[in-house]
Amino acid sequence: EPGCLRGTVPTGGFEKFKERFGYDLRDYLYVIEDYGSGCASEEDNRARIDYQTLLGELSRENTYRKLHDWCEKNGVYFSGHLDLDNRPWGAMGKGYFSFLDQLRLFHVPGIDVIWEQIRYPYGGREPLDDETLGMGFFPRLAPSAARQEGRNLALTETFSIYGDAVTPEEIKYALNFQAIRGINVFNFLALPYGKSRCAALMMRPALCPEKPGFYNMKHINEYYGRLSYLLRLGKPEGDTALYHPIRDYCADPATMDDATAAYKRSGTELEEKNIAFDIIDDGVIRDARVTEKGLAIGDAVYAHIVVPECRYMPEDVKAKIAPFLGEGDPIYTPKSGKLRFMTRALDNGRLWFIFNEGIETATEELDIADGRRLYRIDVASGKITEESVCSPTLLCGDIAVYLVTDDSIEADAAHSEVRAAREITGFKAISYKKFTVDHFGIHSSERQGAPGLDESFSGEVTYYAPYELPDEPKAGEVYRLRLEDTSVSASARIDGKVVCDLGLLPMVTELDGSQLLRRGEIEITVANTAANELVAKEEFIRETFPHAEVGAYATIYTDKMTEFEKRRPELKLGRVFIEKMV
Repeated sequence: EPGCLRGTVPTGGFEKFKERFGYDLRDYLYVIEDYGSGCASEEDNRARIDYQTLLGELSRENTYRKLHDWCEKNGVYFSGHLDLDNRPWGAMGKGYFSFLDQLRLFHVPGIDVIWEQIRYPYGGREPLDDETLGMGFFPRLAPSAARQEGRNLALTETFSIYGDAVTPEEIKYALNFQAIRGINVFNFLALPYGKSRCAALMMRPALCPEKPGFYNMKHINEYYGRLSYLLRLGKPEGDTALYHPIRDYCADPATMDDATAAYKRSGTELEEKNIAFDIIDDGVIRDARVTEKGLAIGDAVYAHIVVPECRYMPEDVKAKIAPFLGEGDPIYTPKSGKLRFMTRALDNGRLWFIFNEGIETATEELDIADGRRLYRIDVASGKITEESVCSPTLLCGDIAVYLVTDDSIEADAAHSEVRAAREITGFKAISYKKFTVDHFGIHSSERQGAPGLDESFSGEVTYYAPYELPDEPKAGEVYRLRLEDTSVSASARIDGKVVCDLGLLPMVTELDGSQLLRRGEIEITVANTAANELVAKEEFIRETFPHAEVGAYATIYTDKMTEFEKRRPELKLGRVFIEKMV
């Protein structure tokens, strides 16, 4: 996140400014600080825009260009993200001038989502926090930069300050929200260096074996391994671009506010119409080639360019995009306004990604096959089934993936109907693992029996019950273990063997009949999060670990993490079913 402090004039900056623009910046020092509040005329705005332009050029050549060149010389990818990228004017605030100008030097450009900029929309809250200013499309910056350089990877740095109350469903929502906008490399934070003292408490969620449900993360990791792979196949589709009015953000505050509002309106309207789009700026436009099909750069051809209301677009940029003004066609127009779509073109087909952004479960039949074969790819299990119609039922935050192709591929048999169901009852708690914070750091201890499940308990509880099925299971028969209303994550053993880790809803796994007996034993281990213990020990943690040990950066966000953790999820085992499938 390197960037300039506001008001910076680098060594030799006055001389560079005069050489670049032909006048003296020292006559306009009053415009460069405090977000341009000193600007009172067009001349002042010009000076401020020129100043920000110079900072951006120096940042690009003296920081990002050198990092890029060193990585190329040494055979590694240059990856990372910029600061304040969730705000449209953030590049001005950090001296980048343009996010895209800098990001196009990254082999793997990224974005930053380390606190709840993107969040699970429970309780009717918006999926974006106030600091994001409603710019739900800001993740498109990184994949736009990648595509404009002919590259295929775009990264997110996510979590780290979401707090230890974050659940698998919240993880899935935040990451899938970004995936549908082109992110395909997922950097989860954070992994602490140790567990002594406050090492595993500074940047939370801190993923380590002492934390409840750590090993159930396997389910989430497998899910994102598959999704990341699918999101890299083929080429992104879409010929629309949204202009980023970067010069307006560098002018006086009123102009900056107007440009921010207009940019937000344009981008939000495109998303609500399900029009695929990238983000472009002056540099992208100047570097692009004019073709019959549109402005071509990297792997992108922009036949349609949407320009929000702005004042300071350069004349050469206006002239170059004039033949292409307007928006393209939607990918698909669903009945539910909360469904979002993305497609990727393959050599003989198309991948469809469908995301439910709303809190309510969405079920809709979608006409996407176009007379070709239709296969559904289950990201959670890795199974591929051939479907006659596209009719997904999507929980909040779910992504459905479909392959439309002329090819015939080997598919798994679909087992969607239940022939017989047996609810397993009579569960008793037989052991538990308790998570604890003390002067020495974090610990977990295993004990026999049932714990006291008050609101301070963080850990895992194992429940046992015998089961009996109507018939003797046979190899080749398909059964399903289904947990209903269980929180937060779980794992299961049947007759002493681990059969699944369940970190995402629905909590379902398929079993072969050879994994079951007619009469046997089942153990379900249910985990909540570390948040209960952390909330109970909030004052203890503050008093025990001084700011000098926690570190200045983490100390800034202590209150934010703690506030997130106060909505700690409960721990409970709901209903458990073993179902024989058709």
